[in-house]
Amino acid sequence: MFVELVRTTTPDGVRLDGALHAPAEVALSPPADLAICLPGVASNFYGSQLIESLVAPLTQRGIAALRVNTRGHDSICAVTSHAGRRWQGAAFEIVDECRLDLLGWLEWARERDYQRVLLVGHSLGAIKALYGLAYEPLRAVIGVAALSPPRLSYAAFGRGSDNDKFFESIATAEQHIQARRPEALFLATFPMPLFMTASGYLDKYGPHERYNFCRFLHRVSQPILFTYGSLELEPSSAAFHGLPDAIHALPNIEAPIRIEVVPGADHIYSGHQAELGRRLIGWIESLT
Repeated sequence: MFVELVRTTTPDGVRLDGALHAPAEVALSPPADLAICLPGVASNFYGSQLIESLVAPLTQRGIAALRVNTRGHDSICAVTSHAGRRWQGAAFEIVDECRLDLLGWLEWARERDYQRVLLVGHSLGAIKALYGLAYEPLRAVIGVAALSPPRLSYAAFGRGSDNDKFFESIATAEQHIQARRPEALFLATFPMPLFMTASGYLDKYGPHERYNFCRFLHRVSQPILFTYGSLELEPSSAAFHGLPDAIHALPNIEAPIRIEVVPGADHIYSGHQAELGRRLIGWIESLT
């Protein structure tokens, strides 16, 4: 399959890289021109096997697949922006800045004359897609496929089975903030071992619940597909348990929502990625 390496620049001058997979043949009336695919935390445009597995179903349906980096790619990376060279990656990112990353990629899409765009995000990438739609006028976007977005809820994590690790990581981050060291790196143990800055950790997991998508889903009007693996919805998972019912119960939702649960699948849909692709294409077909 032919792959074109591409790049864009965000409104604040951050350069981002990606890979474009164009359809081998022109399809009749594809439901969308382009799918912008956002990987999960600390991943990148070439490293997500789950995103890679969706390229073939998308391109076979006549939809170009653009696998992209956001400034949160990899654990730690260096980027150049209007403010000069700085550290970024999952350790340093402030998720709110994903709005700028999406604006950069959508400007790239506009320059390439892609007019009907889907956002396809996995895990934190799904949260970024929903958050961007909630707080930016991304007019070219006709729908979002949110693949296993977790509920980033301080309250839920505090009640979870790993709440000792959670509160330990919160306390460490708060100690650095109180000591005026917001950029101090520490090894967080929740929800997974990952080096993060104190400010970045509290941004994602702090008590304000800024990225709990249940709190801003009412701001999204485009059609949304949610998918989850049945294994990640088990009671032991504070980030996922009960989410399908919680989404259905949300008030004031304008967006048409479909929720698909893939039996036997885990968070990365191990052994079930083909089924995930079929369900994604089935939802995309419904958009027509």
